[in-house]
Amino acid sequence: MTGLRDVTIVTLPRGCISTTHGHLRSVGREGNEGMALWVGVQEDRHFAVTETVIPAQRHI
Repeated sequence: MTGLRDVTIVTLPRGCISTTHGHLRSVGREGNEGMALWVGVQEDRHFAVTETVIPAQRHI
């Protein structure tokens, strides 16, 4: 089994990028910072992002 340190290839679907970018732009317009997480699966040295998770956030 390999760990995240061994990953040399990451695939990131455009849909995940678009979701993340849209969220960050939205909160940024209000003068806040946001956070999005990319979730996926690792197979040896390859990590495939499969989903964007945007957790509940409270801006201060």
